[in-house]
Amino acid sequence: FIVFMPENQTCAPDDRETKHGIWLTPHTALEQNLEGKTPLSPPAVVTLTHLSAFPDLKTLKQEIKNRTWQDPIAPRLLTTASGPVILEPWDPLWEEASDTSGMDTSDLTQKLLPPGAPFSRLWCDKGVWKPIGL
Repeated sequence: FIVFMPENQTCAPDDRETKHGIWLTPHTALEQNLEGKTPLSPPAVVTLTHLSAFPDLKTLKQEIKNRTWQDPIAPRLLTTASGPVILEPWDPLWEEASDTSGMDTSDLTQKLLPPGAPFSRLWCDKGVWKPIGL
């Protein structure tokens, strides 16, 4: 869901689903997630990555007017020796992924992607979900 709020709003976290009452740009939130400062859930990482592609609110508002509803996203969770990995439906291995036999999970730190970069896999590294490349 996207809501456009007037300026000077106050955040009020419910301390269950939301823990931090701060306003951040998508890119800053993704940076802080990778640094472990503001941990994000996998759906938040996906959504903020999509939002970070828009250069400004005007462009985003135009996209919302023209966008149709999509099918729900159904990721797959795999267990690896390096920690859990989520494959998004647009990942090349998503349809056949019941294990990690087709994935190289030997050094996932070398596959980390920068904030806002397109990805199809998320790796849980010490409690922080991080986008990784193929």
